[in-house]
Amino acid sequence: MRLIFIFSFLLLNAGITNAEDKAASLHDSKCLTCHSTSVYTSDERKVKSLSALAQRVNMCAKGGARANWSDEQIDSVTEYLNKRYYKF
Repeated sequence: MRLIFIFSFLLLNAGITNAEDKAASLHDSKCLTCHSTSVYTSDERKVKSLSALAQRVNMCAKGGARANWSDEQIDSVTEYLNKRYYKF
């Protein structure tokens, strides 16, 4: 029984890491072509809430970045940015 629990835990963690890696890859391939990560950590950053972050990622993906991301991908990049930089 313990072995099953450990195996399940490892699989779940692998899935989470894989999702984070995919979001990071999407971010790095599109977002970092226009700006550095300093826009996320600046005291003067414009994003002040999770909903504003989601709107900004959506705007950038469909606008300047021409990312052609699905809504799911936009959500995953938003989650990645929030977890890594914003922590709303």
